[in-house]
Amino acid sequence: MKYNNAVAKKTFVIIKKIYNGGDLNKSALAAFRESPSVISHHAQQIWPILLKELSKDMLSTNGEPSAAERAIFTAIKLYAIYQKGEDRFVCSDYSESKEKAESKEEKKQRYGIPLFYAFANLKADEQIEEALDRRVQSLLSSPVITSVVNSMTQLVRILKSKDSTQVIDFPRIAQDLYDFQQSYYRANEVHLYWAEQYFSKNNVVKETEEKNND
Repeated sequence: MKYNNAVAKKTFVIIKKIYNGGDLNKSALAAFRESPSVISHHAQQIWPILLKELSKDMLSTNGEPSAAERAIFTAIKLYAIYQKGEDRFVCSDYSESKEKAESKEEKKQRYGIPLFYAFANLKADEQIEEALDRRVQSLLSSPVITSVVNSMTQLVRILKSKDSTQVIDFPRIAQDLYDFQQSYYRANEVHLYWAEQYFSKNNVVKETEEKNND
């Protein structure tokens, strides 16, 4: 799937400012977590943080949230849920210094893993595997963005409760959600991309090989 990462980059800029080098903007994180949507009353306090960074073509023209606004808000909300209680940065790093030589651990921190790969890692717990599969399959069958966002939020809350050690590519989720809203065909492409992350056995093999090589 072709990947234009303009929305992802904007999302990372905002997340990085909220993280603030470890001096977290806790009020902003709480507002993102507690706001059901970008137009909810509680979200108004984070509008300056969010809207200041968006380019003109990403903004709404009539007060109805644009695809970019909805996608970026949602990704940051998911990040805020996962960052809660953590001092370390739990989001992949989209800084411009990717060209320098890095160790394996530095690369893990910089790039993180896709969100649905993180969900797939939870299937190591056989007690929740079946229920997790049902939730993911329900999300993958929905063509409606609000339903997808609600399901994804529930899954991230489960992920947070079961495993908060992973570094996750939240900016990429913003880009995926933006693409999802472009057309029915694009939504199906995004569904397939997520399904490949979640169901592919190659992900499990890769993770096992990395652990064995440490």
